[in-house]
Amino acid sequence: MAIAALQSAINDSLHDLIDYEKGVRRSYDALREHCQSAGPIRQVAIIRQALSTSYCSPSEPLVATANNICMLIDTAFDMGAITRDLFKCIALLNGLSDKSYESIQSTISCALSDSTSESPYTTEPKSFGSSRTSRHS
Repeated sequence: MAIAALQSAINDSLHDLIDYEKGVRRSYDALREHCQSAGPIRQVAIIRQALSTSYCSPSEPLVATANNICMLIDTAFDMGAITRDLFKCIALLNGLSDKSYESIQSTISCALSDSTSESPYTTEPKSFGSSRTSRHS
């Protein structure tokens, strides 16, 4: 029963991480480890998805959309701490949605992918004109 509840609470793409023979605790630990190791780039993508969700669809109930947004935010926070710099990055990427800023978006995404907890991504808006980003050493 607990395994079924766990399975229904996660995205379909994560179902392979559930091991019915080892039980719910080991499955939960595997899911948590997988999600936390996805890093800041995945957190940014999830939060951007939540922030870009629109309530304008008459085909989907408002409550379902609100639940989806809350689930996305919970998922992002469950992956690890969302720092001030990570949140700045999310806001900046949302502001750079025009196609003319694709190279800057790509640079930021690459820097996020390379970041670690020992060398986290930080934002330097003044360097955006030259497509540079920075990480702490």
